Amino acid sequence: MSKRLWVDARNYDKSLVTAAIEAGADAVWVPEGKSADVKALGLINTIAADGDLKPGTDVFEHEVANKQDEEKAARTPSNAWCVVKCRDWKIIPLENLIANRPGKLIAAVRDAEEARLAFETMEVGADGVLLTTDSPGEIKKVGALIQKEGEQLGLVTAKVTNIEALGMGDRVCVDTTTIMDPGQGMLLGN
Repeated sequence: MSKRLWVDARNYDKSLVTAAIEAGADAVWVPEGKSADVKALGLINTIAADGDLKPGTDVFEHEVANKQDEEKAARTPSNAWCVVKCRDWKIIPLENLIANRPGKLIAAVRDAEEARLAFETMEVGADGVLLTTDSPGEIKKVGALIQKEGEQLGLVTAKVTNIEALGMGDRVCVDTTTIMDPGQGMLLGN
């Protein structure tokens, strides 16, 4: 599944909706009664009581401030979208939700840098982002980021032909090795 871009336009602004359509966003979250206005501008899904996706049925939004909030978000019905807005501590709750909730996870973000981080967390990232901004330019940046994410290189088989000791270098901690089975490994690269 490709990454999703949703734009938060609950404070309805036509320029943001237009930018979302132009950036290839998958959906805009609008106030009730605005779905028809959005559909008149272009082909895009709406999240609203009168929209294509309905809050509380198809989409559940969670503010995550502590472990209990995180656990509540993880219990979102599996057939629904789970939108998480992490207050101060973003990466760990997002990692936990990616690991414990199979799919349909949207991370609330404010800019392209936060979107990139949400897409890269634990290598697989969130399934999408809900962008809250008042800048049409920021919407276009996140749209471009998602387009670039789609251009991924495939893995190919390689053969190690030489091993050479290079001395001491930077070290990292890989804290998942205890859950690996014999014969498993990690692909690390730059």
